[in-house]
Amino acid sequence: MTFTPLMFIILALIILFGVIFFAFRKKQTKPIPPDYYTYYILGITWFAVGIPLKNYALIVMGLVFAIIGLKNKDKWKANRQSWNKLDAPEKKKRMIILIVGVLLFLGLLVIYLFKKNLFNL
Repeated sequence: MTFTPLMFIILALIILFGVIFFAFRKKQTKPIPPDYYTYYILGITWFAVGIPLKNYALIVMGLVFAIIGLKNKDKWKANRQSWNKLDAPEKKKRMIILIVGVLLFLGLLVIYLFKKNLFNL
């Protein structure tokens, strides 16, 4: 398998986001409890996506996440946060993460379009 420049860019971005993630996590003092509602939503989504793709690993992982989420349904509201209840630094941090994610997606989309010659200047 030959490595293309796109693969190196994606690998570099994954490493960069990993370093940023661990830098933010290191600053937190208390552990964050699991959000079982997110497990449930993630499981249902993976299960639904896995069926048309005939990806059995995705189906099984989706079922496992959905079962874990449903098993802990009584804890769904324990870790839910709304935007109104966040303080200003947390809102700023989440907005930065959202903007970086959108820019990463747009950058990868442009690279893909150039590679497929669908985006000519």
